[in-house]
Amino acid sequence: MTEALLLTIAEAARAMSCSTRLVEKLIASGDLRSLRLSRRARRVPRAAIVDYIESRLDSTSTDPVTTAKIASALNKHATARGWTPRRSKKEARTSGTPSKQG
Repeated sequence: MTEALLLTIAEAARAMSCSTRLVEKLIASGDLRSLRLSRRARRVPRAAIVDYIESRLDSTSTDPVTTAKIASALNKHATARGWTPRRSKKEARTSGTPSKQG
């Protein structure tokens, strides 16, 4: 299975070990690049996450080896944790499993 080049906000947050709200704030501030695919759909390129992490590191550690390590860790994280979306309330009702009432 090949790695997706573009991540959803939730997938980007999971890859960066932070909240979706923080990813949205980073995008709004211009610190994290993203693409708007439609009015509601936004994606974050994997390369943008690596670039953001590099920009946050000390300038002495942004060598090609560090970049390769970051990219490798990001890929391992994505493959190790298979992301599955939450079930909708309707799906939960039909499967017999109670859903959270929010």
